[in-house]
Amino acid sequence: GEMKEDLLRQIEQLPELQTVAVAISCNGQWVTDKDLRAIVEQGDDKAIAIVSKYYRLVQFRDLFRQALRHLPESIEGRILYWRGRGRMYVFPEESDVGIEVSNTADGKSSVKVEFVHKIRTGGWIYRIPSKVVKPFRKRHRGNIEVAVQDYFSVINKVAETWKGIVEGLLNRKLTFDDIESLIKGIRAGKRLKAKIEEVIAIDWKNRTVEDISYWEACQRIITAITNRKFKSPIHKQRKLDLLAQRILEKVALEVLEQRLNSQQ
Repeated sequence: GEMKEDLLRQIEQLPELQTVAVAISCNGQWVTDKDLRAIVEQGDDKAIAIVSKYYRLVQFRDLFRQALRHLPESIEGRILYWRGRGRMYVFPEESDVGIEVSNTADGKSSVKVEFVHKIRTGGWIYRIPSKVVKPFRKRHRGNIEVAVQDYFSVINKVAETWKGIVEGLLNRKLTFDDIESLIKGIRAGKRLKAKIEEVIAIDWKNRTVEDISYWEACQRIITAITNRKFKSPIHKQRKLDLLAQRILEKVALEVLEQRLNSQQ
């Protein structure tokens, strides 16, 4: 399985984390703190986080390997990592919908599994809004292999639902009201508003807007806002997820409801 192999190779490249003693400067003297430890990347002395001495450090390598253990060979994916924050994306072959496994080394957030959608044209990935995938989620008590398997087994159903929503948004013409609520939804100030105006023609006086689909507008807005330098790919990813959530959740639920009503 070439594809799974490739993902495992990416996992190999991840830095090893370790905990080291913490010294505190007190009246010009350094005193080692008995109860605290710092998390660092091996061979690096910059602290990623300060934790208690009882903290159980989980290596991203182990976590991601474990998550992949029961998945098929024909999967594609990628890994993002930055200073103790990691995300692994896994897609079944030929699928635009997949899952994301994320974790932070400091233990502030537990291991998360999310459903994601990959936009092939822009090359970006975002989390499918949480309320849309709620019916497909299960609660898992800490067993990452089981969680990943369960999520993976319903990807087709999630993809079907989400594709239906995207289709609905492709067939829906963007209106001036839409643009107003989108701008409000992402809490855009002057600077962001200007960015949006660069990619979508808006006539504020006559309350008209460029003749494009709602989906096209969403893509243009997200691309415009994330088209800048970020501290790391992880930071960019967080921004993408937040935007997708704010831009797509409400309208996605509306489309879902319309579809359900028309089926009855």
